[in-house]
Amino acid sequence: MLTRPNRAVKIVVRNKGPTTMTETLPLSGFRAVSIATNLPGPAATHRLAKMGLSILKIEPPSGDALAMAGGGWYDDIKDSLDCIETLNLRSEEGREALGAHLRQADLLITSHRPSALVRLGISKEWLASVNDRLCWLEIVGDVDAPEVPGHDLTYQAEVGLLHGTQMPRTLIADLAGAEDAVVQALGLLLGRERGSATRHAVVGLKQAAARFTQPLQYGLTGDQGPLSGMIPQ
Repeated sequence: MLTRPNRAVKIVVRNKGPTTMTETLPLSGFRAVSIATNLPGPAATHRLAKMGLSILKIEPPSGDALAMAGGGWYDDIKDSLDCIETLNLRSEEGREALGAHLRQADLLITSHRPSALVRLGISKEWLASVNDRLCWLEIVGDVDAPEVPGHDLTYQAEVGLLHGTQMPRTLIADLAGAEDAVVQALGLLLGRERGSATRHAVVGLKQAAARFTQPLQYGLTGDQGPLSGMIPQ
């Protein structure tokens, strides 16, 4: 148990292989800081780390809910990262520590509602003052209503991916959002290296799930679609 929640507590986890194994990967030499918890952010960092991105994961004193909900999955993700640090970002000390990390980073990944980021003092203006080369990837539930809380099940239902009362067997919105986050992170970093001034991108889990409805929208998987299973092949 953390007995001093206003202090920064560092837990270093390093399980990567020798430098010679990763130095030729496409994102080798780039650094990211992630304060994204739950599933989409950590899943995205796992993919990016496999491409050589050096990632510091910052968790709140209460930890990441993914560690309790899916401990084995969390451990696999954790093992791909360079370091995990516990910080209370609501404290001045925690915010200063975050700023120090961001000065050396190329990418920040968040998964908070905008109002929560405001309470933490994180904004485009603050990030630019800390590091004007820093790119910021923001993961939200719904780009059109980022303050409205939701879950994977919510977004699957809203875009029409559920059938009857059967629960989905996988987390399409979360995992699709993680994939979109990887793509957007690569786009931000590549664009910056090519001289683009763009430093910010937003990924919505609902929008990511909606992309997975295209086979249904275009008639491939509908009741009489060629891939519906209803037509003998």
